[in-house]
Amino acid sequence: MSESAAANGGFVGFGSEVPMQIFQVLVIEDQPLFGDMLQRRLKRFFGKQTLILVAGTLERARHLLRDNKFDLVVTDVGLPGFDPTSEADRLAVIREVAAVASESTHIVMTGSPTVHESEECRRLGCAAYIGKNGLGPDLLQNILSRTAEGEFVAQLPEPEESEADFRLHYSDMTQREEETFNRVLQRPPGTTRAEVFEQVKKLWGLESDETVKKYYKNARAKLARNGLLPKSMI
Repeated sequence: MSESAAANGGFVGFGSEVPMQIFQVLVIEDQPLFGDMLQRRLKRFFGKQTLILVAGTLERARHLLRDNKFDLVVTDVGLPGFDPTSEADRLAVIREVAAVASESTHIVMTGSPTVHESEECRRLGCAAYIGKNGLGPDLLQNILSRTAEGEFVAQLPEPEESEADFRLHYSDMTQREEETFNRVLQRPPGTTRAEVFEQVKKLWGLESDETVKKYYKNARAKLARNGLLPKSMI
């Protein structure tokens, strides 16, 4: 094993055997806070000889993929211009990126992972399919190390014991706004909003609960503007 591989805990899967080679990563992610966090963690894992570019749209990613050769491509399937609730749209994103960068290693991330979609990613040759919620630095490092050994990694949430009594869906809200609002809506008696924000912060691996609070306020404002805010929350 080379010194560069040893420095990365034995990681040899993404061109790290080439001395002084710049390891190039493309992150396709439209949420700036999550993209910045992911960029920092990837750089920490791969080391100094790493170039990481972040594209917020598929159109921007197309240009970068056309002009550059990336060792690793990390794609969030819920991109602008595509319906995040449509499996057809989500798989269209994955197929296009995988086809354009056929020599790259691909990791797919999503805020709403499903078993069927993970199997489609495996079939398309992706190295991993990861739920974004709760993706801490240790878990990400573990996933990267396992994919380096040729293992397909599907990181899916544990099945819930029971269905929630009530969930609110509104097309004008983003996926995270809707998830945050519903967690507040469904919180057990005696649980404060601040406690929910703290739980969600840890679940999503965020650095501050202020980000979660912003998701909740945005969701509440959108509902209130259209007279859709539940009476229990007025």
